[in-house]
Amino acid sequence: MSRPNGPLRILVADDEPTIADTLVLILQMKSYQAEAAYSAEQALEIAERLHPDILISDVMIGSMNGVELATQFAQRWPHCSVLLISGHGGASALLDQADKRGLKIAILAKPAHPLEILSFVAAV
Repeated sequence: MSRPNGPLRILVADDEPTIADTLVLILQMKSYQAEAAYSAEQALEIAERLHPDILISDVMIGSMNGVELATQFAQRWPHCSVLLISGHGGASALLDQADKRGLKIAILAKPAHPLEILSFVAAV
């Protein structure tokens, strides 16, 4: 639940503010430092300040997909773990795309139960 110098920093990126905000509240109730972003561009801006330990992102987030966003995170914040949440049937193709880029990401299907997300976070 925490790093040597404080709680895990988690960035939640979803273009549906209600989903992002609700997940942030759940994470904060579990004593994580969590913030929401509502676009991939906003996620990158917030990450410059936050330096997240974990990115939880919708697979389709505005102008880029979750694998493209994860690729940028891997380049800028290589310690950051990534969990993508997908409501689309092409999630296995995205995992293949991630593997080809050398990314280690996890994908959960929507609707993802908060306990599944918390289990992922606890394992980091």
